This record gives sequence, structure tokens and C-alpha cells, in this order.
Amino acid sequence: MLDLRFALFAQFPALFLLALIFLVNYLTVRKRSAVKSVLWVLLFGVMLAISILFCFLGIQAEFWTIKTLFQLSVWSWLGVALVVVFVLLHLVHTAQKKHAKRVMEKELKKAEMQKEEAVAQAREEGKAETMRGAAPAQAPADEPSDAEAPAAGADADALPDR
Repeated sequence: MLDLRFALFAQFPALFLLALIFLVNYLTVRKRSAVKSVLWVLLFGVMLAISILFCFLGIQAEFWTIKTLFQLSVWSWLGVALVVVFVLLHLVHTAQKKHAKRVMEKELKKAEMQKEEAVAQAREEGKAETMRGAAPAQAPADEPSDAEAPAAGADADALPDR
């Protein structure tokens, strides 16, 4: 028969493993964020206290003894397996986020380089056009430039005959 107290108290190894994971998280963030480090330490303390409490309550309820404490039942293994699965899922999710961020930064750099190349090319084209525009202005005043010649002919045709 299923005893829910036994299933609950048998989770002490999983809670202890979770407490160790919280301790590792604390050690990784302690220098970067004071708030997160306090959160991880609190979670570590709570999970460790609950794990020890469930262990002693299981002994008091005579579900196991000190000698049989580390002969884990099916419920204990189920809890440990769930913790391991969730930790692995979290690690995979974190790796995917880092990869997506890296790819996005790479694409952003690539787009920025293309933009800079386009701006540099436009500047060079603008300089070339200003150089072409400056060349006819330096032509002698006696000779009409190529741009003025058709305009002068068009004005002559527009004058009425007298």
C-alpha cells in the first residue's frame, strides 16, 4: 500500500542534492550579484534543513534506521532522477540561450560591417561626384562647358525670328 508520508520523507536525498546544486549556484554568482548570492544561500539553507528534517522524521516514523539510511527506496531514486532531469534541462536551456546570443551578436557585427562598407562606398562616390563637379568649374570661361552648350542652343531656337 502507498504511504504518502513514506514517499514524502524518502525525498531527503533529492532535497540534499538540490541543496548542493543551490550551493554551486551561490559559488558561481557570489562575486557578480549580491542579491542573487543571498537568494542562493537562503535556498541552500532551506533545502538542507528540509532534507535533514525529512531524514529524521523518516527515522522517527521507523521507515528506515541509521543502518539502512543509505539503502534508497524507489521513491528516493525517483526524486533524485527528477532533480537530475531538471538540472540537465536547465543546463541545455542555458546553453541554447548562450548560443542564440552568440549567433545574434555575430549577425549584428556582420550587419554593422556591411553598413560601414556601404557608408564608406557612398562617401567615396560622393567624393568622386564632387571631384567631377569641380572639374567643369575649372574650365576656361571662353569655352562653354558641355553642360552649357545644349542649353545655349536651346535658347537660340526659342527666340522669335525678326
